[in-house]
Amino acid sequence: MKKCKDFGLRFPWLYAIFGLILLLAAVILPALVFRSPEAPWDGVREIISAVIVFAVFGLFVGYDRLKFTSAGMKEGFRFMRVLFIVMAALIGTGALYSIISGQTEHITWQKGLGLILMLSVGIVEEFTCRGMIFGGLLKKYGKTAGGIIVSALISSVLFGAVHILTALIQNKITDLNTILQAIGKIVSSGAFGLVMAFIYLKVRNVWVPAAVHSVYDGILLVSTLFMAQGAGQTEYVTKQGGISNVLIYVVMTLVMLPFIIKAVKQIKKMELPVPCPLEDEWYADMK
Repeated sequence: MKKCKDFGLRFPWLYAIFGLILLLAAVILPALVFRSPEAPWDGVREIISAVIVFAVFGLFVGYDRLKFTSAGMKEGFRFMRVLFIVMAALIGTGALYSIISGQTEHITWQKGLGLILMLSVGIVEEFTCRGMIFGGLLKKYGKTAGGIIVSALISSVLFGAVHILTALIQNKITDLNTILQAIGKIVSSGAFGLVMAFIYLKVRNVWVPAAVHSVYDGILLVSTLFMAQGAGQTEYVTKQGGISNVLIYVVMTLVMLPFIIKAVKQIKKMELPVPCPLEDEWYADMK
């Protein structure tokens, strides 16, 4: 483990690139093993990915640093509490309507289980995008506030791009309609990634953005359980989506803007230079 850590500290760009490769592998390889798109197999794939990512990330930062702790959880969720309350209220209202009107025949235990297992995607994406990619870039550029913001931006754009990977592989991005959806998804997910990067930077505990991410995904996935003909749908680019999908992505991006502005202001006030997750100083400041 020490050799892996020393490698990351010596070659932070390669460490960040390795994090990206790990993320891509965690997305693609399990899908080759479990080809069924039906729940709960989507969730099983995510569990496998989470185990792989946890094992590899631990080799670099040390498994003692990856022991679950609630340090910073309250602060992380406090930062997003208004958004979560609004989302939960809106989706809860829709779910209640579906139950009262009897439109629940499409809900099965398999879909419910698949939804629960899908929450592990927060571990996969936060350990790789924030822990490794953002962490590696921080080692290189964490000496200035601008460098921190650029590091968060790069890792977040990559995070957003991963969400349209399946559509690219399946050659679904072929016209203006699907191109706009793809761009919208990259930007909206990237905006969320920026907020997660800030939370990780602030509390220094990777389990916090992973937990916040999982709750955010969970709320969105519940909406697909009650308001669509299937749970856990993760097709972000569709021929039928059109302007509705684009508008959803625009709204999701705008919702994140106040959090991003707040985060940038706080980054500019941080004591510099900022350490990276490979360094002991990072954990000394854990909230």
